[in-house]
Amino acid sequence: MQRGKGMKFVGDSRVSATNRMPNIPKDYSEYPGKTEAFWPNFLLKEWLVGAVFLIGYLCLTIAHPSPLERVADPANSSGYIPLPDWYFLFLYQLLKYKF
Repeated sequence: MQRGKGMKFVGDSRVSATNRMPNIPKDYSEYPGKTEAFWPNFLLKEWLVGAVFLIGYLCLTIAHPSPLERVADPANSSGYIPLPDWYFLFLYQLLKYKF
């Protein structure tokens, strides 16, 4: 059997060395005031925005905690019947059938 039979060559995604641009960074001097240093200016702004959102979220969770039920007491017969979670319902349904 011939190697590669039935396969077709679609193209080559490699960039040839003749078309490659030199690794010279662009000169941004023609854009005065439009650029800023990544460290520390840009990262400082990003971290401050993230910290403000994190502190805001933490304050919100402290001010409005999640509504949890009271602690379960098996001796209390107030009529509370715990229900199984939805992913166990089919197992409880299987208990109803005689095998």
